[in-house]
Amino acid sequence: MVAEHGGLPRPVRLDRVLAEAGLGTRRDARTLIKRGRVSVNGVTVRDPGRHIRPNIDQVAVDGRALETGAEDPVTLMLNKPRGVITATRDAAARTVLDLLPAAVARKVVPAGRLDKDTEGLLILTEDGQLCHRLISPRHAVEKEYWARLDGSVSPSLVEAFAAGVRLDDGYVTLPARLVIERVEQPGEARVVVTEGKYHQIKRMFAAFGLRVTALRRLRIGSLWLDPALAPGEYRPLTGDEIQLLLRNPAAPGVSGPDLGTITAPPSSGTTF
Repeated sequence: MVAEHGGLPRPVRLDRVLAEAGLGTRRDARTLIKRGRVSVNGVTVRDPGRHIRPNIDQVAVDGRALETGAEDPVTLMLNKPRGVITATRDAAARTVLDLLPAAVARKVVPAGRLDKDTEGLLILTEDGQLCHRLISPRHAVEKEYWARLDGSVSPSLVEAFAAGVRLDDGYVTLPARLVIERVEQPGEARVVVTEGKYHQIKRMFAAFGLRVTALRRLRIGSLWLDPALAPGEYRPLTGDEIQLLLRNPAAPGVSGPDLGTITAPPSSGTTF
């Protein structure tokens, strides 16, 4: 909680504010400030020791407004790389929390999961209510994926996905939206689902004899993966972006970038 000082929030060092907002360590924050990438109330600041008043002073990084209230839960967008597991800890494998500074990793948990070899948009938050809303099928929050396949994609799959796909264990998925990007081998498609069963996208295509060779999550709700984030990079979300997480687009393709602005995984022949 922000300490009060004369009825106002107690001033806090700028580098501390950036670090606690999930922008890296205090050292990382000082580098951002000294490079002129941080402004306070519209004025560029290069002094990491500058004190600001949380919830009063307006802080921006690269022109993007930053929530400075210490009481606001930390919520991050991570571009999850392949080979990293979505877990809070693991004795052998590298986890998504290992990509964060320790002070930030202690606060957040993944809101849902991506398979080890799936990359793309992952939300990490300390807001339990937000986490539940993103995970629960009852709230029907859309998740959109791009997939590369080892064969051609029949147009008949569009109707099949819309009707629900029977998986290998007998479960029939909720209706999903399939947009074919490339019919001929290797096929490429986007899939929009509102649930997250184990290996669901892979198992849906497997029901039709197709193997997924690359998979990336592009969107949750109306929030798209920031194309400026390289695999393994993250940034905090603004209040407006958190609201986008919970609001589905009115129609396919609304409010999102063209696929050409989102780099597809390289065709390396690797399968999983």
